[in-house]
Amino acid sequence: MFDAVISINPAGKMEFFSAAALMGVPRPRRKKGAAPTNTTDLDSTGRFGRDVYGWGDNDLFPNQLKKIVNSNATLQSALRNKSSQLLAGGIATGRKIKGVFSPDDFPEWDSWARKSLFDVNYSPLATRNLGDYFIAFISVVLSEDGTEITLVKTIPAPNCRLSLPDAKTGISEQCYVSSYWEKGVTTDDTTKVIALPVIPTWYHPAEQLRKLVAKNTSAREYVYVIRIPTDQSVYPMPDYYSVIQQGWVDVSNDVPQFKRWLMKNLAHVNYMLFIADFYWPKRFPEWNAKAKSGKPADLQQLRDWRSETILEISNVLSGVQNAGKMLISDVMVIDQLARTIKDPELLKAIRLEVIDNVKFDGKYLQDSQEADTQIIRAVGVDPSSFGTAPGEARQGGSDKRESHNISQVTSLEAELVLLQIPYFVADFNRMPVTLEFKISRSTLQTVDKITPSQRDTGPATIPKP
Repeated sequence: MFDAVISINPAGKMEFFSAAALMGVPRPRRKKGAAPTNTTDLDSTGRFGRDVYGWGDNDLFPNQLKKIVNSNATLQSALRNKSSQLLAGGIATGRKIKGVFSPDDFPEWDSWARKSLFDVNYSPLATRNLGDYFIAFISVVLSEDGTEITLVKTIPAPNCRLSLPDAKTGISEQCYVSSYWEKGVTTDDTTKVIALPVIPTWYHPAEQLRKLVAKNTSAREYVYVIRIPTDQSVYPMPDYYSVIQQGWVDVSNDVPQFKRWLMKNLAHVNYMLFIADFYWPKRFPEWNAKAKSGKPADLQQLRDWRSETILEISNVLSGVQNAGKMLISDVMVIDQLARTIKDPELLKAIRLEVIDNVKFDGKYLQDSQEADTQIIRAVGVDPSSFGTAPGEARQGGSDKRESHNISQVTSLEAELVLLQIPYFVADFNRMPVTLEFKISRSTLQTVDKITPSQRDTGPATIPKP
């Protein structure tokens, strides 16, 4: 397991860093003498206000997680792929006939969804937030008289913080919304932080909202929190976060950086030049005297001699016009050295080594491919759904087809969470009780599985109203 990763910075020095360490989470706080716990659900007051429930040790878990996701192309792509698989063809309406969903039109819902831009304001970002953070915060806006929901819109999860749960009910009653958390804003600054009531969802959310409206007749915006079920009571921990803790994301990021550094610094370097310290006094008789004097002018002269020598050798080695030139270097300059130094290479005043750039080709590529595979697996996406798996040039269509079909039958958990909102709206706005919702999904098949009579290859037709 990689707790820290060694990276080579542009200056050529090694440095250690870890994405998990940069986030400052999840290092759970615990009382002195208490046993350590694995949960990140911290029962503590947030630094953004006395009533704010901290999200991670630094209260910036979602903000830092977003940066890590955006820093890694594989993780970002895998999460987007997962969200696309979940939302699939969008939310469809219908009714149940003998327990089986049957698509059908409901004018009441169609009219409301079209006016409120439901498929734009809710579904896409809610699906992404559920995939990225396992939680989504939905703004619910009521009509002026408070009798109808006119708009639902997903609030970016990093902008939201819940209040401390009530001691009796265990429910957070407020949601604080701000885009300034990273700048240290507190809930006291009402110009940058908005406090919205949270709708209790433990039973009949539509009826719970009616009770809230009756208590506070002036409030017209509320928050409905949906989340993937986990064992954390307030903020869930995404399953894929383990791949960040293990260091695979760091490995995936480090390999391209290492490659870029090599290409920038070594791709055009062909020789490594070694000049022995005894070479300089041999070539420049005044070298030792000037070195001992320590005067600025003498030290500058030494630097000039070194530069002139290196430039002279470089000119011999580079350029088409210098092809075939010979470089002469003394060996065994001093008899005493020859008697004490056994390695003949160390007796050479000037030594050249040819850098074999080929040895850098493919270095760490297998590690990078393994890291990408671990990331994709942690998110829960089949690598073949990307078109090609890491390290493979191509894949057959059957792999992609079966990958798609499997993803469509393994998304039920998140689908049930995502459909909470349309059911909630339909209940509150008193739409027909027979109205049912489902994610529209498709099954890929090969052409030979569909007879010619079943194929519709003609132009699409729009039914007349």
